Amino acid sequence: MTDRVKALEAIKEIISQCHNLPHTATAARIEELARALLALSGGEKEKARKDAAYLERNQVVAALASAFPSGIARTAIPGWSEDWHGCVYIDLPTGQASWHFHDSHAHLFAHLPPYGGKWDGHTTDEKYARVAALAASPFPAVRDALEKMRQEVDEAIALLARDNGTDRLPKTVQRLIGRLVKAAALSPQGGEVP
Repeated sequence: MTDRVKALEAIKEIISQCHNLPHTATAARIEELARALLALSGGEKEKARKDAAYLERNQVVAALASAFPSGIARTAIPGWSEDWHGCVYIDLPTGQASWHFHDSHAHLFAHLPPYGGKWDGHTTDEKYARVAALAASPFPAVRDALEKMRQEVDEAIALLARDNGTDRLPKTVQRLIGRLVKAAALSPQGGEVP
């Protein structure tokens, strides 16, 4: 939390404490001054703008987390308030990416399991370079896996037709199933890739 946000939170705390004081001219004046300071700083509008931006970002991150192996964990950062310790980790084909989220957005990530891995030490710049690399190279591993699977399907069909179901077929089918599972884990929808 930035110093400005902390200051705005302190002003709001003063306002709430004024409600608990006996109603005197001094308490009323303190509350009036705190409200004026809050209005001058644009604090409420700025907070609403930031909250909307975080919500929008977190909706995109939640969609990304649904497309790749991911999970959530509580991760403390020195100087950050505890309500920002929620963190989503996503294992992209291009590397790990993680984002902290406010507790008020935890519902967006409630479908995710606890993250079993650890933070790999990536910086914000590295994280966004990994996201950019993902966008620039649309799932080459998936395309390669699908091409190999197509070849194996053709091989399995040829074996079935030629040998009428010899014991070699189950091994081919097992390899095919293994590749399907692997491709499903890599694909953006967890299944078919255009």
